[in-house]
Amino acid sequence: MIELEDNHELSAKNSPEPCANSNDDENIILDDSNIDIDSEIVESSEELIELFLFHLAPSTKSFVFTMNEILKDQTFKNGQIDPIVIQYVESLKKARELYDDHQRKAIDSLYKQTIFQKNHNVEEKINQEEVAATCANFAFSVTQISSELEIFINATTSLLHYNESPTKSFNFLKIWKINKEKILDNERNQLIDIDLQNLKNETFSYKIWKLTKFTRGVDFQFGFRVGLGAFILSSLAFLDSTRHIFNEWRGEWALVTFCIIMNKSLGGTAMTIKWRFIGTFLGAFIAYMVWTLFYPHVILMAIFGFIVSIPCFNIILNWKSSNAFGRFILLTYNLTVLYSYTMSINNIPFNSDDDWEGGENPIIWEIAFHRYLGVTTGVIWALLITLTLFPVSARGRLKNGLSVLWLRMGIIWKRGALKKSLDEYNHDRLEGLRGINECHIIMNELRLLLKQAPMEIRLKGPFPIESYNKLMDGTEGILDAFENINSIVDFDTSLNPIESIVLDNLFNETNELQNRVFLIFYMLASALKIGLPMASDETSTEIAMDKLLTKLSDVRRTVESRREIGQNTGIENADFVLFYSYCLVTNSIVYELTKMMKEVVNLFGKLDEETLELK
Repeated sequence: MIELEDNHELSAKNSPEPCANSNDDENIILDDSNIDIDSEIVESSEELIELFLFHLAPSTKSFVFTMNEILKDQTFKNGQIDPIVIQYVESLKKARELYDDHQRKAIDSLYKQTIFQKNHNVEEKINQEEVAATCANFAFSVTQISSELEIFINATTSLLHYNESPTKSFNFLKIWKINKEKILDNERNQLIDIDLQNLKNETFSYKIWKLTKFTRGVDFQFGFRVGLGAFILSSLAFLDSTRHIFNEWRGEWALVTFCIIMNKSLGGTAMTIKWRFIGTFLGAFIAYMVWTLFYPHVILMAIFGFIVSIPCFNIILNWKSSNAFGRFILLTYNLTVLYSYTMSINNIPFNSDDDWEGGENPIIWEIAFHRYLGVTTGVIWALLITLTLFPVSARGRLKNGLSVLWLRMGIIWKRGALKKSLDEYNHDRLEGLRGINECHIIMNELRLLLKQAPMEIRLKGPFPIESYNKLMDGTEGILDAFENINSIVDFDTSLNPIESIVLDNLFNETNELQNRVFLIFYMLASALKIGLPMASDETSTEIAMDKLLTKLSDVRRTVESRREIGQNTGIENADFVLFYSYCLVTNSIVYELTKMMKEVVNLFGKLDEETLELK
């Protein structure tokens, strides 16, 4: 390891600048090329990582230094793109070529070790493949970062060229041209194949039920609640018997408050009620005091208004969970004081029939009280409508949403990240995982529901927000793993015939592993959906993973043996990175699922005799 640190130090001192001559890069990175990779003898799986780092670490550090210098440079200066960005393209390309060459040599150095050629027991073979998978995935991840950086540089370069000679295009008007990327996204969002035969056999009543499906959606029900509630409240202003009450007690404030505070769920509606009541009261009281003490001295009122705004802005900026409190205070204060001042300068006459709240001599306590009463009426009316008309519980929707999300994610993984199909040229290509975008949309809504759920009344006690937070974090970790394997697949979706054959040989093992992972997703979704305890024995994926790693090792050794006798295999050791990454991603998914199962056990317990009793 001392030699490795020396190489690191040498690389750090001589790392190239982003736009330096590529020959300097080559001289620096290739200093260790005289080392014979076959001379290193490794006796255990743990030493494989040290050997891999010995060969790849110097070039990795130089490559990362180049990317770091590009990212640190101010590409945009004073709103303009620095022309030096053009030089970054070639510099990054050459640096990556050098890194890719050392990456291949480092991976080859692993598989040329004698421990891969010996007949080990299954456990040792699995350990070796796991180490190789980790090393290969790390090397590929660095390459992938550089590819994304290259995309950014190319986009910046294109923008630079456009700014130098701007051109107009009307291609967006050609609506008859379909974007292939949109077609790919639609394909990926389709999780379950549609059975056309079942569509033909649908009954008339079922078709009617499907046509009215939109009425069962939360968005429709929310819109219906708000519309009906606003209609009933505003109708008081149009009836002769109630118009004077609506005008005198400022019903428009109640109507505005109702529309603002309404939310899709009960928890969302109740989320800011406490702070709205307190903030409105404080704002009205402060407005009454300021008007009573300083009117008609406008300058003093303006100064005190500025003083009031300071703590309000502090609340808005720093109170993360209840920053609306500051807005409510400031809004009520401004509406009360400014409305009263507007009445005083417009010489509005006092009329007992319409009651202008004092006219040109505003009755400030009455204006402030009407404001507070209007807000209170709007809040109470919003709660009443939310509770009685298509009520939606944030807690119930959160549990149902998590169950649906886990089921979707299970189906996504069951279809397979390595699922292949034929492209337009009749060549095999990888499809990747479908439907991830929809999962992110659901996840965003669930995060919002998680904030609203504790605001609902719960007789069983406080809402277990910590457990649900852990479940949400684990779910996001799995979605990140989905994106990880998808980014690797999208890097090169094409498969040569040999890679396709290797994939076919691994089909049974990958299929068994995916089915077991799907079973865990299904168990979690079912337990959360119906609130039943988890099974005492958790589903294990270790055996399926061991089978896959063993089979992968056998396939790779077969390819290696054919290469040694001079046959063209059409596949290199570096080409196994996809399969290694798949194994690592699966392990990370299972790790998150295991933690999530423990949280579900904390929520509902484990299966026991009481669960099986018919009560």
